[in-house]
Amino acid sequence: MKFFAVSRSYAAKKKWRAARNQGYLLAGLLLLVKPLHAEIIATVPAQQLSFQIEHLIFSEHDIPPAERQHYRIRNLSYADDTQPQPSRTETVHISDQVFFSEQDIASVKPEFDGREFAVDVHLQETAVEPFAQFTRTHLGSRIALMDHFSGLLFSAPIIQTEINGGRLRISSGLTTLQDAENFAAHLKNHLEIRLLHEHGRLPENFNTVTLASFPLQAAGQIQAWTHPAWRFSQDDAESLIISRRPSTGRMQSLSPDYYEAVIVLKEEAAQRWSRLPETTFYLLDKENRLTGHTIPRVGGKTLYIDLFHFEEQVEHLLWQLKRHP
Repeated sequence: MKFFAVSRSYAAKKKWRAARNQGYLLAGLLLLVKPLHAEIIATVPAQQLSFQIEHLIFSEHDIPPAERQHYRIRNLSYADDTQPQPSRTETVHISDQVFFSEQDIASVKPEFDGREFAVDVHLQETAVEPFAQFTRTHLGSRIALMDHFSGLLFSAPIIQTEINGGRLRISSGLTTLQDAENFAAHLKNHLEIRLLHEHGRLPENFNTVTLASFPLQAAGQIQAWTHPAWRFSQDDAESLIISRRPSTGRMQSLSPDYYEAVIVLKEEAAQRWSRLPETTFYLLDKENRLTGHTIPRVGGKTLYIDLFHFEEQVEHLLWQLKRHP
């Protein structure tokens, strides 16, 4: 695997976007049991990297009053090297039956959590148990989130787990607040949820149709408050390490392996890191843009970035953090 490429072709971008935009429903926690063995497949010296790790707050009201004088406001952008994405078409096998619609929605709310833009959907009380049963019955299946008015395909996520409580979070590759607001408005007014069929003989009550995807915009500006004294960079690090481990459980059907990315700090920086309060930090790329990766403040020299299920996602991370040649 070539994890050290710093230039990306259009085909590589398209392949990575396809992996990113699978749009899995992010409901509940996915628990992965890590095997005891791991294979280190890439070690990048810090001298070849350019990044920042910062504590950011996205609402001024969330700044602790005692710490307010230490925070500084700054404008950031969400890292996305793509151009605005036009609507694309996809031919799918879709159920005649509409299982849920906008009438089952109690509220929708666009949000940004520092990692990504998304829409939180809360179902009506009458739909909570039926939706839990639906997701339990169709584990591993793809569903189509559609706009029945325009025929747009919002997203086609895989049901990874039973969803209880009537709440689901949908990202679907959203990169701007405007995307999330538009997405939320369409979900609230025109949503319908159907089943998709992918393999084998087409069942009865399924039809083959061609749908256009929901158009997305380019990444926009984000305002945040930062604590400059709690900032770390490549100068505080020894290296970035990528490890590969075999997937376990249901994730084997998605990818035979998964990848873990960590940053190893220098000893002095690790001591400074360990003295900070337990809060969330954000990884910024070589152009000081949010990468979508959060780093928990825990002790030790090793800062955990994320798990990845596709080589393209690892290559994209390295492309974001490596210096230009």
